[in-house]
Amino acid sequence: PPEDTAGFAELKLVTADPGAFVSVTLADTHQLLDAATEAHQRAADELVAGNREDAIAPLREALESWAVVRDVVEKSAALLSVDPRTVQTEAGTGDAIIDALTATLGEIKQALVRQDDGALSDTLAYEMPEQVDRWRAMLRSLEQTAAAGRA
Repeated sequence: PPEDTAGFAELKLVTADPGAFVSVTLADTHQLLDAATEAHQRAADELVAGNREDAIAPLREALESWAVVRDVVEKSAALLSVDPRTVQTEAGTGDAIIDALTATLGEIKQALVRQDDGALSDTLAYEMPEQVDRWRAMLRSLEQTAAAGRA
């Protein structure tokens, strides 16, 4: 350590209650799902209109939102000492929810590779809303776990 204290006599570190921190973070994550939903629809609409190039930006936005949502769920679950795959929700288990999103994102990737705009549009417009609903259930379940930890 340096010999000079730079005028500081004491350093205090204050940590937030993990349950409170997770609750706020998960509540904010619902807004990301709203943004993803809007981006899915914009991309699907552009594809239906034959504007493949104009669909790329909203598709990228949606995929970036999903990456953040998954990251938030994983890190929030870790702070709560919960395996996200074992979370029970009204939409199924965390395991089923995670696997379903992975499969649907795989369908999106395959449609992009095949340049199948019809399949891509259908997946975005009809399958992704179900994924959003299932992940909202996951968020709610984790929020309840966080709240129980604070009680």
